[in-house]
Amino acid sequence: MADLVHRWSEEKIPEYEQMMRVGIFSADEIKAIIKKTTALEYKLVRKMKAKDDYLSYVQYNMHLLSLIKKRRKRIRYYHKKDEIEFVIVSRIHRTFKQCTFRWPEDLKLWWSHIEFCKQWNKKTQLSKIWTTMLKFHGNTDINLWLMVAKWQYEENHATDYARQIFLRGIRHFPDVPKLWLEYFKMELVNVMKTRQRLAMLKDKDQSEDVEEDLLKGEAAKIVYRTATEALGNKGTVKSMFLEAAVEFASFAGEVVNLIIEDLYENHQNEAGARAALARLHVSPAMVKVGENASQVVRAADLWAAEKRCFEDFETAVEDLNCAEIYHEYLMFIVSRSGRGTDSGDLLLLDSAPTDVYSNERREKLASVFKRGHQARSLNSDTSLLYVGYLVDTKRQAEALALLEECSKFMECKKIRLKLLELASHNVSALDGESVCKIITDLQRFVADMDKDEGLCFWSSWARYAEAVKSKELLLQGLRVSKRHGSGAVVNFARPLLDLECGRDIVTGFGVFKNQLLPACCGRIEVLCEMLARLKSAEPPNLSLLRDCFKSSESYYGKSSVEFWLKYVSFAIEYENAVVASLHWKAMKTLDSGLVAEFSEGYTILQAKRSQGV
Repeated sequence: MADLVHRWSEEKIPEYEQMMRVGIFSADEIKAIIKKTTALEYKLVRKMKAKDDYLSYVQYNMHLLSLIKKRRKRIRYYHKKDEIEFVIVSRIHRTFKQCTFRWPEDLKLWWSHIEFCKQWNKKTQLSKIWTTMLKFHGNTDINLWLMVAKWQYEENHATDYARQIFLRGIRHFPDVPKLWLEYFKMELVNVMKTRQRLAMLKDKDQSEDVEEDLLKGEAAKIVYRTATEALGNKGTVKSMFLEAAVEFASFAGEVVNLIIEDLYENHQNEAGARAALARLHVSPAMVKVGENASQVVRAADLWAAEKRCFEDFETAVEDLNCAEIYHEYLMFIVSRSGRGTDSGDLLLLDSAPTDVYSNERREKLASVFKRGHQARSLNSDTSLLYVGYLVDTKRQAEALALLEECSKFMECKKIRLKLLELASHNVSALDGESVCKIITDLQRFVADMDKDEGLCFWSSWARYAEAVKSKELLLQGLRVSKRHGSGAVVNFARPLLDLECGRDIVTGFGVFKNQLLPACCGRIEVLCEMLARLKSAEPPNLSLLRDCFKSSESYYGKSSVEFWLKYVSFAIEYENAVVASLHWKAMKTLDSGLVAEFSEGYTILQAKRSQGV
């Protein structure tokens, strides 16, 4: 083991001598480097190998390279890199290779090695690393194949290697459209670059032999045909290929026409295909606008193209009359209005960038919404989009009526959530029985709600119950949220305290003691709310305050430093004689890990007390 380390040290003597000779490091610094490097190398040759030892060795050498770079800049000497830096870089490569050989399952090691190769522009080594990495992880992540192919094509400028990577990836993932689509795009980009290169050569009176079929995208056609066969001849997949091909319509017209003919002949009954064909009219590559045309003329030409899209969509709606085509139609109108959507909520079209045709778009949007709803051809997401549109245009009553109608024939939590949310802001819009039924229905979906949906549900429930001053609804929400382990119990605790303490402080304290404390165990915010109400009374009810702390002790005594500090503060202000006993009790009751924090807070309180603060 020692012989191996000594041999490595002897091999590094020439680079150390060069470092000293050119003035990068002094003799003492070289000795320190040798000492540190030797210590790290002894760890590498131990019988029990550890990944951290290899990474520490790599990290030290990287830091050494960084220091050498700074020293070179300071002394302004940039020669003999092949005898200094490149030797260290080779050593790092060798260490990384050993590390990935021993722990090939660790993707972070591979990425670290790849980043290091990119930093030093080591394309040959990087190409080998990509290939080896795919052998171990190629079956688990499709994105690896895409990244490797992209690097080979864009950075290594190796079109043939990129094509091979795509073909190998397709053998592993033959039914993934994304891989086929990226391969298709690469072939089209390759044609574009080839045509650009030929144009440059022509300007210089040079030439290059390239088959005419390749310049028209014949390779992309082959990829398209093979992909559609492998992916099951689906219209949605072909629509994706069409959207990609349209960007290259200036030279790939035959490819675009091939896909369009295929969609017209075989997929007239698919909403995705019909929508893709309709959207073609407004594709930048398909709209012919003069370069010197004024802004008004450009807008008119674009609006004419948009109207042709509307006509195609109208024909598709008549032919299909399904939820998918209505959704595609509405999404198209919204996108042309210059706004986006998320999870079914429509942002205000009125605040979108306006032009002379914005009113026509809004009218078209309202018309399509209304027709789709009357035909009951809107799915839940599109219905919510319609609701958002009605709310944004200040028509809450229509939105509530629409949601209530949809909830009768759609078993959808999002519809009911939106209905409850609107009802909580306008309690007179729905009767109490309907709201209670909505809440009961939504309780079945609590386990499936994500964070945002859960927050909307609990807050809307509590807001509605508070608005109608219903103690029963608040207590029910308290029990249900506790049963589901939700932190939303506080949402119901505050309005319940407001309701009961507003009637009588003693009654409110009884609700806190008997119902809120067991339900909100561990939530100090509830105790703070009750204490604030008791202290705000004129004069403060000391017996209730004392009872409040004593009742809460079993719930907060072990886990809450804040509880004990509030208890001590109360005693300092009103019952000074029991401060010492409270301190002793807190020290015994609190978990051992919280004692130090309490002692620190207690010391601060005593200091304020002695200063009369």
